[in-house]
Amino acid sequence: MADSCSSSIDSSIINNDQSIQNCDIENSSTKEKSNTKIPTNGKMMFKKKITSKQYRQLTYKLKEIKQIIYEENLIHEKINRLNLKKQYLQNILLLLHVMDSVDGMKHSPCR
Repeated sequence: MADSCSSSIDSSIINNDQSIQNCDIENSSTKEKSNTKIPTNGKMMFKKKITSKQYRQLTYKLKEIKQIIYEENLIHEKINRLNLKKQYLQNILLLLHVMDSVDGMKHSPCR
């Protein structure tokens, strides 16, 4: 990979099996440097410091998402249990029909 930035791949930063390079990019207008991550897919991601209020908001949203996922999992478990009960009842009903047809054949007149 021929980059103008002279950096090596940081082994501690791996995102979804993609290596990410850390580069110092100099802004030509202000001569400021910003730490930038360049993933292998080519998208630029800038590190941004967040305030404590933003951190609390993000933490709250993350907890809400985790709660929703937990509730979804509970619902899926209930659905699976109901499907198992449905299968069980269908098997019993089928068995009753088979027993009824066999019993009916015993009492029918022979030809």
